[in-house]
Amino acid sequence: MSNGRYVYREMYGKFNFSFVFNNCKFIFLDNIKREEENRTPDLNWLEEELQDREQYQYLAVVSHIPFSNSRYHPVVRDRFNKLMFDYNVSTVIHGHQHNPILNTSTSLNGDTMITFVPGAIRKRLYVVMDFNHDGITVDARRF
Repeated sequence: MSNGRYVYREMYGKFNFSFVFNNCKFIFLDNIKREEENRTPDLNWLEEELQDREQYQYLAVVSHIPFSNSRYHPVVRDRFNKLMFDYNVSTVIHGHQHNPILNTSTSLNGDTMITFVPGAIRKRLYVVMDFNHDGITVDARRF
């Protein structure tokens, strides 16, 4: 086991946290498994954070590992996906994979959710997201 969690907490603070900027709530969910003996991400905490969804135009959930990854038991994966659609999450942003991936999903009631992995900075990739009154734009760029 490495000391990454210790270093992170000392530098940044809480592993699960949220903040609001303009009319968007960003929720950061810790789902690193290796350094925590494969524990399950705290989806109960996530659901509590999603409760005030109606107060914001946009809701973004950020985590490191995509829940589609085979590391997650199907029950965990299904609950995460259900939460995303039940609370009409606008976008889900993941890391972990090093190539950019952009998907748009539509729920049964017609809500749209953007899911993406921005890519790796070491590949000179980054993404600029714009949350405005007309919607969300995702612009992948190289430097």
